[in-house]
Amino acid sequence: MLTKHEEYERIRKEVIDWLPSKIIDSHVHTPLILNTKPVRVFSRGLYNIYFKDKLKVTSENFQDILPGKNLSIIGIPPPYKESVPKIINAMAVKEPNPTLLINDEIKNLQPILKDNVIGIKSHWKIENKKGNFDNLISEEKLEFLEKNKLCLLIEMSDPPNNFDKLKEVDQRYKVKIILPHIGFSHEPMFIPRKDFEDSFNKHRKDYDVFRKLADTKNIFLDISMKTDYDLMATCLKHMGEDRLLFGTDFPFGLTMKIKEDRVAIGRERMFMQLRDILLGREFDERWRYFYNIYLLVWTLKKVCDRLDTEKEKVMYNNAKKIMRKQ
Repeated sequence: MLTKHEEYERIRKEVIDWLPSKIIDSHVHTPLILNTKPVRVFSRGLYNIYFKDKLKVTSENFQDILPGKNLSIIGIPPPYKESVPKIINAMAVKEPNPTLLINDEIKNLQPILKDNVIGIKSHWKIENKKGNFDNLISEEKLEFLEKNKLCLLIEMSDPPNNFDKLKEVDQRYKVKIILPHIGFSHEPMFIPRKDFEDSFNKHRKDYDVFRKLADTKNIFLDISMKTDYDLMATCLKHMGEDRLLFGTDFPFGLTMKIKEDRVAIGRERMFMQLRDILLGREFDERWRYFYNIYLLVWTLKKVCDRLDTEKEKVMYNNAKKIMRKQ
């Protein structure tokens, strides 16, 4: 029986060999500096790292994880309700392919729009509202997005219950909408390793809700933090290969899978190691953090192989359509 590290090395090699040369990560959190400390414990730990080192995530952070790959990122402000939109957005527009926080007023957003801005981010934790579509996005904001050819990244507390509304919006507006975490962000993110194999063999009927989005044109889903084969495969079967996006939720995606290791590692040590990763420093246990991303890609590989899906579309071409305003 393979040890965890041996299993990691096997999956890592398989993933690196399979990946195409050009990749777009459509779910990377940058810039990351806030003006007030977040309330959530895990977020506070990350905040302390970013505040101390004034870090922002770039494609260089992925050189060790995805060696030899030409990787671009779409930057997303982190989901902190303590974020100050005016300040965060002023920083975000300096990034290569940024999205902005939508909970700023249009009169503030319009003057700072530049050609490099991909879209607008809405997250129910940022808005501090009930997390359904109507409570997060107004008709005025949808008209603003359509007029400026911007996409909408929206994370609702229970996305499937909003699929009918999304279909209606898709019919009325020419706005590309991205649902993170394959549209099931209310589910656990990285599933525990002991349950991993089950997703290859069991079908959950509630995943068939993707039928509602099958004939939409502008609804996209990123695969960030989801290693559930059944969820990913069901989405592809109903919506096709042209609307699935690769995303890691970096740097949050580095640590969600190792919940079972946090007690042994210790929270303080874990954040010190995460800081070392972001600063490009070597240490013996980095594989524990990288394993999450490899497991995500490995699941995608299994789906692409079994459903005859073009990996280049999911890893690059589909996101390119998001980044190109037309």
